[in-house]
This record gives sequence, C-alpha cells and structure tokens, in this order.
Amino acid sequence: MKMIGKQFLKILAAGMLLAAGAWTASAQGKVETKKYKLQDLQQKITKVVMTGNDFKDGAFRQDVVAHWHINPFEFCSLEEFGQLRKKSDYYFLVITTGQFEGEIEPGIDFLTLVKGGPEAEEGIDGMFEVVSVPFGIPGGTGREIAMLPALLDIIQDFTLKAQESDAKGYKGLRLYNANLRKVKGRTVLFAESDLSLEVTALDREDLGLRCVEDDDADDAMIASREGTVVSYTVAPEQPSSTSRCYKMLIDAENHTLYYFDRHRISGKTGTGFTRSEVCKIAKMAQ
Repeated sequence: MKMIGKQFLKILAAGMLLAAGAWTASAQGKVETKKYKLQDLQQKITKVVMTGNDFKDGAFRQDVVAHWHINPFEFCSLEEFGQLRKKSDYYFLVITTGQFEGEIEPGIDFLTLVKGGPEAEEGIDGMFEVVSVPFGIPGGTGREIAMLPALLDIIQDFTLKAQESDAKGYKGLRLYNANLRKVKGRTVLFAESDLSLEVTALDREDLGLRCVEDDDADDAMIASREGTVVSYTVAPEQPSSTSRCYKMLIDAENHTLYYFDRHRISGKTGTGFTRSEVCKIAKMAQ
C-alpha cells in the first residue's frame, strides 16, 4: 500500500495484505487513474469479507449494515473472496493484517477496500487498492469495535473524494489533515494509551489536555457525543525498529477525520501522539 511504505509486507487475513499500484495501463495503452477506475463504483457490488472470527464478524456485519451506503453490498467468506477476486463485478471490503519487515509477527489489522478484476490473476498484489485504514491489532483490544462505525464512514468518504478527484485520491488519508483547524471549540479527548512517552504530566497540565481512560474515550465515540473529538492510535504490541504507529482524531458525532499521521516507533517516542502533535492540536482547539 502506497501510504504505508515500501518496506511493508502485505498479507490478507492469515497472511496477505491487499495492495496495488496507483497507475495501470490498458491493452490499448490508455492510462487509467484512480478516479477513472472508481467511476463504476455505484454500479458494482461490494463484497464484505468475513474473517471467520464470530465476535469480530458479528460487529463487522452489524456496522456494515448500519453504515455502508455508497454502493450495494453482500457478505461473503474468505474462501468465496478467493474465488471471486478476479471478477470485475465486485469491490471487496476486507480486514487485512500487515507486518513490517523485521517484525516477529503481523502487528496491525487494516480495513481495506479493493477492486476485483483480472489483475488478481497475478496474485493479491495485482488488485487495485482504493484505501486502507488502520483498524487495530490482530488480537484486538476492544477499542477497534467502538471505532468501527467511524472507520467505515471514513473509508466511504475518502472513496467518494477519490472518485471525484485524482489529487485527493492519491494524497491518501493525510488529505484530512486540512480539517484540523475545525477542532477549534470542540472537546478533544485523548485516551491515555494514545499519548507518546514524550508527553509529560507537566505538558498535559500546561496544554490543558483532556486525558481520559480508554473506555471513557470509547464511550464518547459509541454515544456519538456532540462537539467531541476522540483520539485513536494503532500500533503493534511488539514493535521492531521498523514498526509504525498510526494516529487519528475522529469526530464522535459525525465521524469526520480531523487528523491522520504515522511515525516510526522508537525508544524515545514510543507509540501515540508525539509532544509536537499534541502542542499543535491543543493550540488549534483553543
């Protein structure tokens, strides 16, 4: 996936992460951009791929029914995905698991939207990727379930933007960082686990950060609390020197993505929002 980096190993479910290049060429030599390839979105069916985990699939199924609206959808098994992925009649929404080079085991799950087609004959990497959003860790913490409705809405919003504009489509989720100024006047809740080791108790006091337990942040999201922005980070439990931490700020009420970024995990920063990020966010929120 372009947004994740060249060293990222792609695996789906039990071993493959879907990815594709940004530009493809037809037999006639015509260059097809991301915007061009998405023009049939509303006429195609999105197959939502179940993982085989009853707990995860139950939440996935329920939230897709409640939130997916950009095109028709149907549910399918991982086996059916393998049989159908070469058909251009379908898009596929899958929970994928990624592993950075140097990591002992896969560390992060993603929600990934890809398009089927004959390119899949070359393997999973031949499929056209629309967008991939960090979801959680393979074992789960529970936070990913609270965030799932918002992540589904973010995927759909980005997909429609990419359908309208190549400039937006190729920028990826950092496109939404222009929204950061809109946090002004809103309550920004930082979950305790979402703050980097760099952020000291004095920083929290000086910046006026609203730091809460993870469950309290999740409750705000589940309740769609008005005027509230919630932090969410995704990082491997056992990171290596090549591992990345992904950071998001999401509106609890309308699921607007206000901020998206990542950094390489180190002994100094650890995981979570860095000191420079929380300083910028706190200033914007005043």
